[in-house]
Amino acid sequence: QDVVESSFVGEIDGAVIGFLRGTIDHIPARGKVYTVDRVFVVEQARQLGFGDALLAAAMELAMSNQCVAIEANALPGDRETKNLYERAGITARNIIVSRPLGSTIY
Repeated sequence: QDVVESSFVGEIDGAVIGFLRGTIDHIPARGKVYTVDRVFVVEQARQLGFGDALLAAAMELAMSNQCVAIEANALPGDRETKNLYERAGITARNIIVSRPLGSTIY
């Protein structure tokens, strides 16, 4: 099946202050899953609910397309993004750890 791409934009008085980009993909043995590829809100507009509104719009789209789950990534140390996801009920289910090969271990 085809991948469906989506974008949502937050504005104040016509000025873009944030966006969310995501995709709906069919995962064999799971069904359709909405993945948040990127979410960003300018620093001056954070804590005003724009990230929550963007994520709510994405979740509404996911539900209207019969997605079974919504998934997203938050990088280590990105507490604001992790908090955004947790407010929406999106919680960690997998932690990936890595180490560059060829590095010296101390």
